Amino acid sequence: LEEELLHDLPQSYMADDVNSMADPLGLYARKLGVHSLMMVTNITRIQNFLKAIQQTGYNVGNLLLSSYIACDVTLGEEEKKNGCILIDLGAKGTTMLLFKDQGLKYVSKIDIGGDHLTESIAKKLGLTFDVAEEIKKTYASALPGQPYMAEEILIKKEIGYVPVKRELVVEAINPVLEQWLELTRESLKACPLFDQFKGNMVFIGGGSSLNGLFERVNQNIPLAMRLGKTSLTCSAVGLAHYGHKKSLKYALLNH
Repeated sequence: LEEELLHDLPQSYMADDVNSMADPLGLYARKLGVHSLMMVTNITRIQNFLKAIQQTGYNVGNLLLSSYIACDVTLGEEEKKNGCILIDLGAKGTTMLLFKDQGLKYVSKIDIGGDHLTESIAKKLGLTFDVAEEIKKTYASALPGQPYMAEEILIKKEIGYVPVKRELVVEAINPVLEQWLELTRESLKACPLFDQFKGNMVFIGGGSSLNGLFERVNQNIPLAMRLGKTSLTCSAVGLAHYGHKKSLKYALLNH
């Protein structure tokens, strides 16, 4: 009663409680069971969200999980068949989706994102959030101990430009990164399929562009990694792609 269903993805079916199968069409049975992966969200938050949009004069056609809808334009069918993990490192949190046999098998989310790295820089160096965000994009790195860490960068403060060693920026985000890595590893290992997983990891979202991120993650999770296409805008592109597939023109042309 407290939840709104976003996606309902059947994983397998049971006909008369026997013989698990991917597709029950054509079979005779008195009882049909389904093992389904459902993504839900808090209904109160959704109702407030919809009300705000409707007050601006717009109608909402559907509700979708942005990380899931991005997979259509980020992952290939062969990748989803062989197995892959989509990591959406957003501003407020990180969503992980594990695909196998062309279907979504596991979803997990942790409440650490790019903004937490920015806040850590702002606190350590005494900066505003906006200035810390620019420093993160330009000078932050997920790999401590690199030769260029001794470089000095100029940071604009009220008293003027102040020289700061680049290693201080890296030190500021390191505790948050360590926590993010630990929670990410724990979330993925909670999936029963992960121990036998041989696929690759695909990163999307603004946080995925952090310098040295792949190398740092690879030290903890030894899988092949790549940056997803249109990684910063893939959710918007995925929504447009979803809308196009639902259009009458698409249905008529079947193209």
